[in-house]
Amino acid sequence: MNTKISARVSDAIHQIFQPDVHEEASALLSEYQNESVEGRDRIHLDILKLCEGQLKKLRTFVDLAKIDYRDVIVAAEYDNVNGKCVPKSDSPKD
Repeated sequence: MNTKISARVSDAIHQIFQPDVHEEASALLSEYQNESVEGRDRIHLDILKLCEGQLKKLRTFVDLAKIDYRDVIVAAEYDNVNGKCVPKSDSPKD
């Protein structure tokens, strides 16, 4: 396991991606780091949710997170309902 990837994120990678790309997906995700382990895991899990099991999309969302992680949070955790940003019902709850 990549030391910059938590066990929780590693488990999600194993559920989403085929075995032959687990290492590549972990390496891509580890490019996004955060001072807080909880913050890093949140973004990693949001990226995994958004990438739909596709490495190309994973790369896109990692790059986006490195620019502004809040864009990833909004895309993964919120819906636009009547012009308002509201939490999705499947957003991670810690």
